[in-house]
Amino acid sequence: MKHVYLLPGKIFIPKPGEEVSTNLGSCVSVVLCDPMAQIAGLTHYVLPFPNERQTPTQRFGSVAITDLITQMEAAGAKTSRVQAHIYGGGNIFRGLNLTKDIGEQNIAVAFHILTRKGIPIVHQDVGGVQARKITLSVAPFKVRAESTTPDSAADLDLSGFGAKASPAEVTVAIVDDNENIRDLFQKIFTQNGLKVVGTAGDAHQARKLIVEKKPMVVTLDIEMPGMTGVEFLKKLMEHFPTPVVMVSQLDAYGEEALQAMEYGAVEFVQKPLNFDQASLRSMAVSLVEKVRAAAFHVVSAQRPNTAIVEGAPRAAQATSLVVIGGNIGSPEHLQDLLQSATPSCPPLVIADSTIGYFLGHYLRRVEQNSAIGLHIAGSDQVLEPGNAYFISKPFNGTVEKEKERVVLRLSDDSVVSKQPPSINLLFSSAAKTLGTEATAILMSSFGSDGLSGLESVSSTGGQILLQHPKETKFSQTIQQAIEMGLFDSLLGAKEMLPYLNRFPRKKVA
Repeated sequence: MKHVYLLPGKIFIPKPGEEVSTNLGSCVSVVLCDPMAQIAGLTHYVLPFPNERQTPTQRFGSVAITDLITQMEAAGAKTSRVQAHIYGGGNIFRGLNLTKDIGEQNIAVAFHILTRKGIPIVHQDVGGVQARKITLSVAPFKVRAESTTPDSAADLDLSGFGAKASPAEVTVAIVDDNENIRDLFQKIFTQNGLKVVGTAGDAHQARKLIVEKKPMVVTLDIEMPGMTGVEFLKKLMEHFPTPVVMVSQLDAYGEEALQAMEYGAVEFVQKPLNFDQASLRSMAVSLVEKVRAAAFHVVSAQRPNTAIVEGAPRAAQATSLVVIGGNIGSPEHLQDLLQSATPSCPPLVIADSTIGYFLGHYLRRVEQNSAIGLHIAGSDQVLEPGNAYFISKPFNGTVEKEKERVVLRLSDDSVVSKQPPSINLLFSSAAKTLGTEATAILMSSFGSDGLSGLESVSSTGGQILLQHPKETKFSQTIQQAIEMGLFDSLLGAKEMLPYLNRFPRKKVA
């Protein structure tokens, strides 16, 4: 038996010998079956119907159910013989910015369309506060529905790539030769619910602390006496691998930061230049979020022979601009993406907070094997094909039209994003300015930045590529996008730009 997993926002018709499953929260699966023809299929839709601004796709029930009926007819089923089963629509929202009655709306649209089509509903398992796993096989037709308890529903993996394990208690060790910084970090972590298992002032103390206490995350100063933080990181990763957030005056230690990234550091934080309240608050927010992200991990739940259903390939449409976002875990993969680009590629605009403080050093490293121009974006930057433009901290960037040109405008607005540059702002502006001609790529990342931007791109008919969750250890935001049905394709970093080559080009104007 071949096992298949159906992603949100898609439909699937299994063949004999195939078993397809999907996990449901507030989403709904409509299972249709023609018993005589032994043809069956199912949906997994997220929302009931698109509004006037949204592009009709299979993430909407009104589209998915109709498409499934059409595809089953094409496969040999007759609608007059088709019967329906309905599952899902639970009161589970998982922070996806959905209205509280979205499950009820998803159920209602299924009943409305099936009644209008004259398709009898022979079974329903809907509503309540439970999540559900649905498994469908044909020849013979069989549907299995498993429900979770309310306590475990929030942990259900809807993306199909493993439950996102975010520990309730994050333990952290602080390594810094500056006692004031150690005390400051300990206070920040304690006030924000993180448990500090110990502090160390040099590499020798750090080694003993980490081996004994086994923290989930280590914050490590780059510039320490004796063995530097980067040298210690290399040895730590060889003998006792642990997620590490590097801490330094990154402007002065850009090359060391890049070396740390190559050795396995997952994030970077800049020490406060000034100890005024505003600077400390900003640094504290960044520090805590990045340590929590470093503690995050994905526990794979898929069997080795489980295939993922991503849906039919997107129809060709012109792409004039590619906007790219990411943060934790993304620099290495972003380098792979950039070095796969050709001079004929559309302009690329990148918002990545992880590399924001040492962009110059990063670009010098990447451009050694790059066929396109790499630039730190300036104010009112004109976007040209065959070039990539990076938004540097502390700026945010928006794409706008100016006469016959498309430009990138920069703004220093900390209210917009606590971790500039904002992915949401970049994606949303590209969607507003270019509509269907915009392609958004979301890479390895943590947190909510990027999700509302992807919603904007989807609403205006743009294309969305997500880095494949199996390629990165930090796929939390990617998996949330999958759960919301906000994607067209899941691809490895090296595959994304070659994939876009099959679409026609349109000069930005």
